[in-house]
Amino acid sequence: MRSVFDDYLAEWNHPVFWRPVVERLAERARDWPDGLPAPDHFYVYEAIDCPEAAEGGLLVWMDVSDRRTNQVIRTLGGQFDHAGLRCGPLVSHAPGQPRDLVNLTWSTVPLEGHSLPELADRLLAWLVDESQRVGGVDEGGPPSVAGRLKDRSG
Repeated sequence: MRSVFDDYLAEWNHPVFWRPVVERLAERARDWPDGLPAPDHFYVYEAIDCPEAAEGGLLVWMDVSDRRTNQVIRTLGGQFDHAGLRCGPLVSHAPGQPRDLVNLTWSTVPLEGHSLPELADRLLAWLVDESQRVGGVDEGGPPSVAGRLKDRSG
């Protein structure tokens, strides 16, 4: 099954250093975690306000929608850069400026000591947890999805 992440890889226009992040997301799309929108609801852009401009980084985000009304509740994302992974809410569905990154300190994981694929797994785990917290999943969703995601990393 081809996913949006496979499309991003086919048309890759970011520094090659960050490619393993999207490769891992493409791999995970074949066994997508419960509690998240389908992979084609995710977006991958260049990192915003990244101090290491030469290598840049990636910003991966998605909209969390209310299951009953299908209206967007919140936009969540994670920025991968040389500091590591920083997750939090975004101001808009189409972030493009530093002010669109509301607070990427809700969850942070340093790059040192972690592989990029592991950080991609950590992003998915955080998105599952946060989606459940804000009410973007059905009440009966599996409570241990995040733990299973963390166990798969590395």
